[in-house]
Amino acid sequence: MYGIKLLYRIIILLSCSNAIAQNTFKDIEVKLDTQRNIFPQEKLHLHLDKSIYIPGDTIWFKAYLVDAAYHLPTSNSRYVYTELINQEDSIISRVMIRPDSLNILHGYLPVATNMISGDYNIRAYTAYMENYKEYFFQKKIHILSPQKGVKVNENPDIVSDIDIQFFPEGGQSPVGTNHKIAFKAIGTDGLHRNIKGVIIDEKQDTITPFASTHLGMGYFMLQYSPGKQYYADCINEQGKKKRIKLPEPENGVSLKVQHSRNRIAISISRPASPVFSEDSLFVLIHTRGILQYWDKWKADQEFLYLNTESFPSGISQIALFDSNKNLLSERLIFVLNENQADVSVNPDKEVYGKRKPVNLKFILKDIQATDGDCSVSVTDDNDLNTDTTFTITSNLLLTSELKGYIENPGYYMQTNNRQAANAADLLMLTQGWRRYDVAGIMKNKHLAPVIAYETSMQIQGSIKDGYYKKGATANGQVTLYVPDYDYSDAAISDDNGAYSISNFEFPDSTLYLLQGSTGRGSSENVILDVRERPFPPVNTFYKSGTDEFIKNEESIGYQMKAMQKYMDQNDIRTIDLPNIDIQATPISKPASTRSLYEQFNTHQLNEDEILDKTPVLTDELLLYLPGMFGFRKYFQSLNKGGTHVDSGENAPCLVVLNDHVMPSDFDINMIPVSSIKLIGVISGPKMVLFGRDGAPVINREEAKITPKKALVITTKETYTPSSTIKKNSSFVNKTFFGFQKAAEFYSPRYEAIDSIIRKDLRTTIYWNPSVKLSTDKESDISFYTSDNTTSYSIIVEGITNNGDIIYSKHKIRVK
Repeated sequence: MYGIKLLYRIIILLSCSNAIAQNTFKDIEVKLDTQRNIFPQEKLHLHLDKSIYIPGDTIWFKAYLVDAAYHLPTSNSRYVYTELINQEDSIISRVMIRPDSLNILHGYLPVATNMISGDYNIRAYTAYMENYKEYFFQKKIHILSPQKGVKVNENPDIVSDIDIQFFPEGGQSPVGTNHKIAFKAIGTDGLHRNIKGVIIDEKQDTITPFASTHLGMGYFMLQYSPGKQYYADCINEQGKKKRIKLPEPENGVSLKVQHSRNRIAISISRPASPVFSEDSLFVLIHTRGILQYWDKWKADQEFLYLNTESFPSGISQIALFDSNKNLLSERLIFVLNENQADVSVNPDKEVYGKRKPVNLKFILKDIQATDGDCSVSVTDDNDLNTDTTFTITSNLLLTSELKGYIENPGYYMQTNNRQAANAADLLMLTQGWRRYDVAGIMKNKHLAPVIAYETSMQIQGSIKDGYYKKGATANGQVTLYVPDYDYSDAAISDDNGAYSISNFEFPDSTLYLLQGSTGRGSSENVILDVRERPFPPVNTFYKSGTDEFIKNEESIGYQMKAMQKYMDQNDIRTIDLPNIDIQATPISKPASTRSLYEQFNTHQLNEDEILDKTPVLTDELLLYLPGMFGFRKYFQSLNKGGTHVDSGENAPCLVVLNDHVMPSDFDINMIPVSSIKLIGVISGPKMVLFGRDGAPVINREEAKITPKKALVITTKETYTPSSTIKKNSSFVNKTFFGFQKAAEFYSPRYEAIDSIIRKDLRTTIYWNPSVKLSTDKESDISFYTSDNTTSYSIIVEGITNNGDIIYSKHKIRVK
């Protein structure tokens, strides 16, 4: 019996160990597809009108939201959040944009007039992208201002440390092998530092020299001998020295890759005494979760040669697994094929005069796509160079795939530059990357999103009963009313008192009114809580090492032109002057005493109208409010010992004093007529403001439904109630963060004679966030030139309907 059990266990173990060998290309493809279906990821790119601004300017942008794998346009998330962040990691402004009528995401960020000079960061994301915060969109811009920012030390290495890291190719250096070791040096500001040095052993013997070749990155070859220690003696450009111990060798295997233009040669670096059988290794290659290659590594195989022309452009991961699906080694490569879309831009003239119309025709050149969507920016070359360091191509193919800051990613987008290709390979060896957990996927350990797609605005919170030690109120009702749009909705709280209201959207700064009530329909002693929407914190300010798009800051020509434009448009601008002692009498602004509810009155009497009626008691004013005569009769019966206050329609009437709903036995004659500033009535659909307290009265015996009314009284500031009025904790009025209202870029048309009086000081000549492209039909745009003899740069960015990236740069001349 024991022998049978043992044999059975051996069979099970053998079947498990050989399970990976039985996986076909299709099986692995299904694993990767399953992960993408469970947790599809988004990428986001923002095309800005330019990269340098001045106070009072406007940052115009277009957002491209795409599927992370195929770069297909997606609308799963409805809103994109865009933020302007300063160097102290403080958020200066934030906007939320939604698709317009053409399903285009675009918006703007105003630049405040008091902004100081310096680098700023544009950050953009969807709520769903908070599942993987490392991959938010990040882009640096520069603001020029008379108010200078903090002076940054021009030689930061003199006073700050350098971080130097070493990265063995494939993740580890096998003992006894000649292995490639890449390195990267950065300063405390996150920017590169060029270094050089020598590798020494524990006896101080020099092994090999090394030096960075691109943005602080480089590599050297090292033969690891058993039992020896290795160190790097580094020196930066300022002569500062640092010694770092190199990573220890391991008794494992590691991938090695030689990458030429359209071909890769993969090999495996093994220790002298390998711990793995040569026929138990498997190679997997994928691009953004899309399987490109899967096969067993042959025992007699020295190299695996693959043509990368069939790979999608972007970052591919080469992974080495053992027979138990354990990840042994990984290596990233960057593939840049000429498979992106192109746009032909045809101007109607070779040279244009000043203030003359320009007509541009666009046609899409793409073998597979039929149409696309793009944005167009036109800037003056006399003012600034276009920012080619960061484009839609470099973002979607490179920076959106990697963790951390990438300096000048546009440099790696050169298809016929061997130096750029070598530099890109150094980047692959040294940059963090974990967007796709292929090791977990191989073992069916799939990641799932925690935050769902945001498809509408949402208000969440809780409702509690103050009578029972602020315990949760189950089955309570929360009523929402949006007065500006006459919109209402309601939600029922769960067993924990939590509620959620969704499926609505309104512009930013819209006023929302919320009323809570218990399951019994009473709002008395109800505590309504509204949860603020949390936004992700700012972790690191991303800088840039070059300002190539700024032509000449010292000449301040661009800055003066932009400031003059602002003054012309706004008539006046604040100028910093020397301190002058000016005596003046301050003007005190009275505090607003307007009631929140009074704006919804259907009928009302103001202070002057009340005096004209010469009433003695407050209830006499009800004679002059339509529909409230019956209320006065029932109120008088209440004074004689009754307990019910009804309106003329025999339905209870609420009394609201200074925005507080009063108890049903409240005597309005306790309020002196002389203390009343306004009295009015709310009726009809607006009674939804009061939740269940404002619901109609239903008489089932008579089959009659009678609407309620509310008597709204606002008193003067001098009024002091005879008893303390508790704050209405069941009612909340506040504004919520909403979508940005659309605005259009102003482009002048010089057709009228009087239009030539004012100087044309545009810093962005033209901006259009939505130009539809086609392969069989031309699209066109038009704008007018300005007053300068110059050339214009035309930048086109976009996405085709099949996910191809559009990037094009063109020039026109103005004389």
